[in-house]
Amino acid sequence: MIKNFPTPEDFGKLAQDCLNQAFDVIFDTDKHVYEFYEEALQSEVWEYSQGKLNTAVVLIHQAIEAFMKASICLTSPLLLLEGKRTEWPVMPKQKDKDFNDFYTTPSESLLYTYVATLSRKIDEALVNHIDEIRRLRNQIVHGIPKKKLEPKYLILKVLETHLFFRSKDSWWDSQIESHFNHPLAQYYDATFEFARFAERLDYVEAQIGKSKLAANFTFNIKGRRYLCPVCKGWYEAEAGDEYTHRWAFLKASRKVSTIVQCLNCANETEIVRQNCPYEDCKGTVLLNTDESECCLTCGREIYWPEGYKEAPQVAGSPYDPSIGHVQFDYLTSPNSLIKGNVDNLNE
Repeated sequence: MIKNFPTPEDFGKLAQDCLNQAFDVIFDTDKHVYEFYEEALQSEVWEYSQGKLNTAVVLIHQAIEAFMKASICLTSPLLLLEGKRTEWPVMPKQKDKDFNDFYTTPSESLLYTYVATLSRKIDEALVNHIDEIRRLRNQIVHGIPKKKLEPKYLILKVLETHLFFRSKDSWWDSQIESHFNHPLAQYYDATFEFARFAERLDYVEAQIGKSKLAANFTFNIKGRRYLCPVCKGWYEAEAGDEYTHRWAFLKASRKVSTIVQCLNCANETEIVRQNCPYEDCKGTVLLNTDESECCLTCGREIYWPEGYKEAPQVAGSPYDPSIGHVQFDYLTSPNSLIKGNVDNLNE
């Protein structure tokens, strides 16, 4: 008999691992020059590091094949085997043979087996995506690659592969699972690392743009952004410097939302809809707890003058738009705290 048949889960995990490694090859190299050096130096770094980008292509190709094999295994892993069926050790008294000892379907035939076992009609865009990566991989492995690779192109291919074979949210969920389930993760400050993990979102958005990044999430990231109070607290408690990644959004559950939810850490936090007292900030989303009070737009701590520990919320209160934002110098009575511009409350 044939032993140790692979499962869809085996190939699915392999595919996710390959895509995570492909992304990490790019990100870990690029992050050292991305924020601190001019574009010319970034190009020079990647000109020198084409070998790493070639590795990323091979990993993406491996991921695509693994995704197709996972799908085929839902029908039967036997469809992955090449050769005569008369050579299968399935008859009485034949010696067992491990699945991995058989020749398996080559790349060109694998696509046809994959399409034949699908329960839906395949999208032509997916076929083109598979063929594009296959050709590029073959140039790298079997010849001399002629195409100069760039991080933006390969980041898009990693995300597109997730979308074609999985769904929205797959890329980010896979990144988090891979890094924070690592056995060494418990030896570091997990909350600090989680807060800092948002730098990957910043990086990808800068590379491919907001619209293309948004296509990878069920979460609406096109709205106004705020600092996540949870990530901000985690990061600043350890780092001591300012947290700058803005991946929290107002939860669209009511006309005037009083909850922000974070794409990075997935936490939801109650907030107060109230004008930021700093004149140069038009924010209307404040964190107001016993531990701290700050504006989630500008990030500054708020220290109300003695006697005015908590200002009334703007939403639903009388206001005079002509006054503008509240300034500390004018805080002479509780009524002065409700005067301000609330045009942004519903955004």
